[in-house]
Amino acid sequence: MSNILLPDDIDFSAYMQATDASHKVVSGAAFADDVVALIDRPDRICGLRLPWPSTHRGFRFREAEVTVWTGYNGHGKSYALGMVCAGLVAQRAKVCIASFEMPARRTLYRMLRQVSGRDALNAEFARGYLATVKDHLWLYDHVGQTTPDKLLAVIRWSHDKKGIQHFVIDSFLTCGLPEDGNGALTAQKEFIGALCTIARDTGVHIHIVAHAKKGSTDDDEMRAPGKFNVRGSSAITDQADNVIAVWRNVRKERALDINCTLGGREVSNAERAAMALQGDAMLSVAKQRNGEWEGKIPLWLDRESWQFVDNDSGVLVDLLEFLEF
Repeated sequence: MSNILLPDDIDFSAYMQATDASHKVVSGAAFADDVVALIDRPDRICGLRLPWPSTHRGFRFREAEVTVWTGYNGHGKSYALGMVCAGLVAQRAKVCIASFEMPARRTLYRMLRQVSGRDALNAEFARGYLATVKDHLWLYDHVGQTTPDKLLAVIRWSHDKKGIQHFVIDSFLTCGLPEDGNGALTAQKEFIGALCTIARDTGVHIHIVAHAKKGSTDDDEMRAPGKFNVRGSSAITDQADNVIAVWRNVRKERALDINCTLGGREVSNAERAAMALQGDAMLSVAKQRNGEWEGKIPLWLDRESWQFVDNDSGVLVDLLEFLEF
């Protein structure tokens, strides 16, 4: 089955200190091949893909980067990120998920629902899938608060001992950082800076969930959040390489609810018909430092499989694409 990393069973003490920086001073000549590759193929897109085909020509996950995932509570960040993790595993990446807000078994269950698609999830499929991905899917099994130093040590250890290439942190609020008061913004800035440093040093791509600021009214969530709506220090998105937001189409939900109004007025039948054609959610690439494309795609939620899909025809994402399963 998938591998569970139990914090009490592992000695992380040797990984609590940052690595020596002397190896970072490198002659420019050492980058000759990399620079020539950019000259020869300036349009080449390198890295691993998001699950949704409509993003494949514009966005990739590259090594040694940090991606911030944001959105309002209950808007589908965890569903989307579960699909992303399954998609990375299907592309042969080694992934470790540290979900401090949910037990490992629940994280796996949700992912298995998405991977199995509309087929009924059963014990045979679950055991078969987890056995197939046992060297590629890992979970750090700790629910509740952690500390910045401990988490940084876990990332270093996971890369060194297990070859982890993508490390997922859910969420920023559980990393033992002050949310407000004296020194809070500085502590947040230093932590996201430390994550960026580890990513550069190890080549690991770090994903971290950072919730969007809660609006003063329910109507505030009718507008999709961007990189300036992330709760906490502005350094969280300033220092990150990528910022991706997931937003549930609240306007559509309200328009289709016959008992709801929009802006204090009743919704016409024509407006309801137009809203019905819109996506149930939206994925927004609000920042991509090392890529050309930033933009938005609509997503539809398939409630049977818990998948988000980027088409309204109901075609699911194949999250077993490259696996021998």
